[in-house]
Amino acid sequence: MKVTVRAGLITAALALAGCGGGGGNLTDEFIGVWQYNSGTLSVTYPGSPASSSPVVGNVTLTRGATSDLIYTATANGDVCSLLFDVRGAVASVLPGTGCTLELTDPVDGTPYNLTLSPATWTLRLSGRVITENANGNCTEEEPAGSVSCTFSQSALLGKLVQ
Repeated sequence: MKVTVRAGLITAALALAGCGGGGGNLTDEFIGVWQYNSGTLSVTYPGSPASSSPVVGNVTLTRGATSDLIYTATANGDVCSLLFDVRGAVASVLPGTGCTLELTDPVDGTPYNLTLSPATWTLRLSGRVITENANGNCTEEEPAGSVSCTFSQSALLGKLVQ
């Protein structure tokens, strides 16, 4: 009986502490609107050098129903939503999460979709600054066909006053 009561108390204490193996969970500190202060999205196609563009716009982080956070980025002209879980000061994308951006080629005006399938995507919180790092596979689909690619993104975001 004592073992059952102790196990129950330990389980309750871990749940209240937001136990994830290290430090407190800072989910509430992530919640809000963040602005890209600097950053680069690089996409690499087979046989070609990486093509890079600055990341501009905002990210809104809200509490999720099936994850700790919902990341909604309005960047580079479209919206990307991803699910993240938080451990301490680091939020990591959930496996299987991805998004499709509807973009336009700035050179010839051709519309295309870029689907991002991240292998890793982390948000590291330090006060009112988030360091964002991501990489993974992608697919570009346009009227002429589709091609596989890889992507990486690194950026610094600052929390907007609310």
